[in-house]
Amino acid sequence: MVLRVLWFCFLSFTPLYLLPSGGPQLAHIPLLLLFLYLIFKFRGKVLDNVACRAFLWFVGYAFFVNLCYWILSDYSEYKYLLSSLYLIFNVMTISVAYEMVRRDTRTSYYALIFIGCVQLTFFFVLGPNYGGSRYMAFFNDPNQLSSWALFSLLLFCVMRQKALITELKFLVGVGVFSGLVLLSASRGGFVALVAILIVSLWRSSVWLKLLFLALGGVGIYLAAGSISDLEFYKRVDTLSDVAIGEDRHWSRVWEFPLYNIVGAGEGGFYRFTGNEIHSTILTVLFCYGIPGLFFYLRFLWSCTSKNKTNHFLLLFAPFLPTFISLNMIRMTSLYVVLGAMATLLYSPCFCSLRNFHLGEKK
Repeated sequence: MVLRVLWFCFLSFTPLYLLPSGGPQLAHIPLLLLFLYLIFKFRGKVLDNVACRAFLWFVGYAFFVNLCYWILSDYSEYKYLLSSLYLIFNVMTISVAYEMVRRDTRTSYYALIFIGCVQLTFFFVLGPNYGGSRYMAFFNDPNQLSSWALFSLLLFCVMRQKALITELKFLVGVGVFSGLVLLSASRGGFVALVAILIVSLWRSSVWLKLLFLALGGVGIYLAAGSISDLEFYKRVDTLSDVAIGEDRHWSRVWEFPLYNIVGAGEGGFYRFTGNEIHSTILTVLFCYGIPGLFFYLRFLWSCTSKNKTNHFLLLFAPFLPTFISLNMIRMTSLYVVLGAMATLLYSPCFCSLRNFHLGEKK
């Protein structure tokens, strides 16, 4: 019971950013307590799963690169160590997510629905322009809200594919998280949302497809008169005017090509113009080079594919554009969903799609 309460608190607190991004947050308190309990009870077995083993290869290489640059900076650039510590912290995130989802998917579902509804409700309290021109709920950035909502929706899609939730519960999740993605006015988030729904629903019953078409038609009809005033429309309209190389620092990859070989380390950005690169994949490539990119892609593959007949590749594929346009390498919810996907993919109790429900035999 205590574990379920801590897990519920962790998932509910994850979208609540009280401190700047990339630092410790309120959710990390119940996460740490969960990890300490699991380590004390099961010791090293907590880290002995496919997701952790694959991620540890990446973390080990990243720590080595950052340690070298920290030494070369005469031990003055502490951000190299902070980046490594956060990656190590996410090893803990993956292990806890893997173990808790394996034990209880019911709590995961209700915790995400609860905090999602809270964030939707606060839209009417805080207003659409809270903290800026785009709604971001309790995050520091609207793109973080969009990413978290997409991760939650992806987990629901996987649970539906494994027959762990009913169609009605799935539709509730679709409504909540689709609303949050649209409120964030994230262009990449909208594209990923549409792609995820298409992949998830293309083999669904006719009534479910018709329901989505009807709801989409009603929504377009109601919003037709004010679409041009929406923040999302304004951002799409100016997409061609955005200088990707300057605004997202992608140009650093080809302006300093030698760093792509072994990595520039995740820190000391005073060496280059601007801050970190706004792209997960390009950040991994530039900061940790070709070896780091190989280890990271191997980690993603291990969490989404077991064999040709048992995989979540089609569901995960819509995130690839988001991985290019947004930097989520330290985002806790990313590693929650990957750890959860891995346990649903590999755990024996989820092998059968129809004979098991919520991790317990019917």
